[in-house]
Amino acid sequence: MKRFTAAEARRIGEEIGIEWGSAPFDVEQFRSGLDVELEHGLHDPTTNVTDDDPVTTAGRTWPSASTASSTRRGRRGCQPRRSWLDARSF
Repeated sequence: MKRFTAAEARRIGEEIGIEWGSAPFDVEQFRSGLDVELEHGLHDPTTNVTDDDPVTTAGRTWPSASTASSTRRGRRGCQPRRSWLDARSF
């Protein structure tokens, strides 16, 4: 099964609007979330909703990373920019 590198996670995060300096989670937490969300990709046709597309996978990851991190740190999670969502159909 595919795994994301930290460099890929950083690039994908930047592509969807994550500002790493102010995000309530770090690149490694996001990378780990990307890997977890791949279980909703090509790995299993019955749960495939992302087709292993990095941006779609990131869209499923970002809210989870924000919520988990804000719970641990007592901070409010950040919200993704909508522009990349508008261009995609889920």
